[in-house]
Amino acid sequence: MQNLSLQKTAPEKNATIMVNGCKDSRGALSKRKKHKLSLLRNIDTIADILEALYNSPDHGNKSSPMDELIYIHLSKKTNERGYSEAFNRLSSAFPNWERLSDANPETVRNLIGSAGLGNQRTKELLANIKKIRSDLGCLNLDELRCWNSRKIFKFLTSLQGIGPKSAFCIMMYSLNKQVFPVDTHVHTICERMGFIVGGLDHDRAQTILAKMFPKKLRYSLHVNMVAHGRKICRKRGRPLCELCNLSKFCLYFRNAQKARDDTFSMIDVFCGAGGASLGFKDAGFSIKLAVDNSRKATDTYYLNNEELSFDQVITCDIESLDEEFMNERADEEVTLIFGGPPCQGWSIIGKNRKNGTNGINFLKDQKNTLYKEFARQLDIFKPRYFVMENVPALATAHNGKYAGIIRNEFKKHGYESIPIKLNASNYGVSQNRKRIFFIGRRIYPKEKGIVSAVDELNKIVERIREKAKKCDNSFRDVTKGLPRLNAGEGANVLRMHDPEIKDGIKPKLIFNHFTRRHNERDLKIYKLLSEGEDYGHFSIRHKEKELLPYDTKSFKTKFRKINGDSYCHAIISHLSRDANSYVHPDDNRGITVREAARVQSFPDDFIFLPKGFSQFIHLGNAVPPKLAKVIGDSIIETFMESKENEQV
Repeated sequence: MQNLSLQKTAPEKNATIMVNGCKDSRGALSKRKKHKLSLLRNIDTIADILEALYNSPDHGNKSSPMDELIYIHLSKKTNERGYSEAFNRLSSAFPNWERLSDANPETVRNLIGSAGLGNQRTKELLANIKKIRSDLGCLNLDELRCWNSRKIFKFLTSLQGIGPKSAFCIMMYSLNKQVFPVDTHVHTICERMGFIVGGLDHDRAQTILAKMFPKKLRYSLHVNMVAHGRKICRKRGRPLCELCNLSKFCLYFRNAQKARDDTFSMIDVFCGAGGASLGFKDAGFSIKLAVDNSRKATDTYYLNNEELSFDQVITCDIESLDEEFMNERADEEVTLIFGGPPCQGWSIIGKNRKNGTNGINFLKDQKNTLYKEFARQLDIFKPRYFVMENVPALATAHNGKYAGIIRNEFKKHGYESIPIKLNASNYGVSQNRKRIFFIGRRIYPKEKGIVSAVDELNKIVERIREKAKKCDNSFRDVTKGLPRLNAGEGANVLRMHDPEIKDGIKPKLIFNHFTRRHNERDLKIYKLLSEGEDYGHFSIRHKEKELLPYDTKSFKTKFRKINGDSYCHAIISHLSRDANSYVHPDDNRGITVREAARVQSFPDDFIFLPKGFSQFIHLGNAVPPKLAKVIGDSIIETFMESKENEQV
């Protein structure tokens, strides 16, 4: 038999093309290939979900390679009950496989009848017994443990009725080799998720998938996919997508999603993980396009917007998107463009001012002029509205000079704009997060009878302010119900409550809930901090040198414990480096990504990628979805009122 599964396969064409640029965004890779590459980048999370659901179950496979050979041989093209009963009868009748070599074929056929294909299986089984005895000198395959994988595979596939999948099962279950068998369940799941194209025969699927996944994950992926295929992603009949915790990753499911009503549509540039888009979607907007230069961010954005395809979520520097590409999409009407250009440069304005920097050259820094790229998109798409978010220091820096420059830039592109400062805590978000939003509306010729841009913007701002309501939920309120953790505990995926998957009930999983392993000194400081206390005040009460490793004047907030009965201070990207300024009020540790996500008002089914503490960067850069929804609601309400007035 040809070695289909261990031969080296050529990589897919274009698979190594750099994706952080226009080549990717302009279609060098197909949507399916982009989806597949995203799956592979985040295979750890997929494996974690499956492991949380099924815990690598025992499927009855055998630790003895000789037992497993016979067990796998009987399992082909039959149901689990049939081949399990056949193996048990055969092993009871022949407790020593040596006796099987002299067995009457009719006796063997009667014993394995429940597995089906009795004549063929009996013939193959007895032929294999004879070959093994001839080649190895005994009916024992333990010698194979000392062989390399290629030699084992060649020997096993020389036996009758043992193909690549069967050989891999024997190698994985009984010889502890890091291989990946592809049975019918695994084949179906991998095809539906998008790891392989549809319509492949089994041998081709086994060849492609054999080396696709990291070695350390192959065993758990296989056994858990088998369990998932039996319970949820069934080959026969309708797959139970509504109960599937992998649906966001699944191309089959995503392709079945209906497009959202595009009465109000938007583009999100500098989209990040998608906090703003989530809020605007809740308000009634549909997403036409999202752009960011971080692959980690766009993977997260794509995953959590199941109705989008990968050609709608672009990984590229916005400056690199040429007008030809954008104009290809500009024929569709867009209601709004949202964007939050990177704000690190603006965040240090106050610091520069304190240090005597006059800021004359500040706007020459390319990082601080990305609002011009944002304005360029207004020229291309000509939306009725735009919203641009940034840090509040931008509004007052140099007596409002920079805010004025930005507003003038928008006016040059045909838009009036109004800056409005908002604190997320006034809009149902348990966080003292202050941001400035430039809300703009296109200036239309007066003869068109459209409500003036300034009047409409004032109405939007008025509605936003009317919706203000102090957040009643404290940090303890919004994090209630999450598993309590000590330092170093938790996981990227945790299973909640029921240990068994019940029919008709989707298992509850908690994502991104894991903590750091803090050093002993920091843990000691954490424990001594009072709720709401920062490092500066802590240093007044504690004078021990061990407890004051940093200069208290320069690092006043280096350590800070959250006040559990109030809302949290602003979640920032620095959490990806350490959590010293976000000490949990009840557990002696820093907060988790999921706790920060709840503070930011993200729902629990929003999954942050990739695995690790870099997930905090998404949260530090995000607009709280609840706050974005308020802005989106206010725009839609004002638009509907304006349309009524324009018709009159």
